[in-house]
Amino acid sequence: YSYTSPSKRNISDRFKILINSNILNTKHKIIITSYKALVALLPDRDEIENNNYILKCNNNYNTNELISYLVNKGYNNASLVLEPNEFSSRGGIIDIWPVGENKPYRLDFFGNSLESIKEFDPISQISKGGIKKLIISQNIEPPFTKESVHIFIAKYRDLFGAVTNKKLLVNKVKNFIKPDGIEHWMPLFYKKKLITIFDYFKIDTIIFNNQSLSAAYEYIDEINSIYEDEANSYNLDLDNVNGPINTNLLYLER
Repeated sequence: YSYTSPSKRNISDRFKILINSNILNTKHKIIITSYKALVALLPDRDEIENNNYILKCNNNYNTNELISYLVNKGYNNASLVLEPNEFSSRGGIIDIWPVGENKPYRLDFFGNSLESIKEFDPISQISKGGIKKLIISQNIEPPFTKESVHIFIAKYRDLFGAVTNKKLLVNKVKNFIKPDGIEHWMPLFYKKKLITIFDYFKIDTIIFNNQSLSAAYEYIDEINSIYEDEANSYNLDLDNVNGPINTNLLYLER
């Protein structure tokens, strides 16, 4: 329940694992994770699959439609692309750092024809190498599309009622401003409830030691305690405090 978001690099690295088809579609797999990641719920796979935009060299694309797509999928329009989930546009060139990728890419268009796709250094901005195809995915923690924002607003109002204070996060989200810590309201961006990591990866067997189990229980207790404090603060000042969502929407129960 903090108001600090994970770094974009960390979110991108998690995303890479969550959408990796080799992991998702392999029957025999071993997943090593921390107890904190284990107790956190994940988006339902049905809601995040088939959300890719594939770009291929020498194919024709309407660059205005591509930019609109990026904005609608929650990519940030920046003057320089320095982090995942950002893009910039100048003339016939679109720079983009797709979430889940280790590096950004430069799309060079001649009219509507995509002439080249090259990776580039975010510090020097110098491009190098080249690939024939690039897959662009939307962020899922949380998604920030027009549809998901509308879902968030409706669900937030169902839980906490109408909000008039423009400083509260629901009004920032309404204006497509992503506030720090919005990940702690992630369930409100999805139609379906979040699911456990066991259901997401279809895990049959879990191996852990007693120390890890005790740490997980302590972590869940800590989360519940923080939620109670946040809920008390909200109930004392409904008009000026963001409504915290129940822990069972975000985490495993004890």
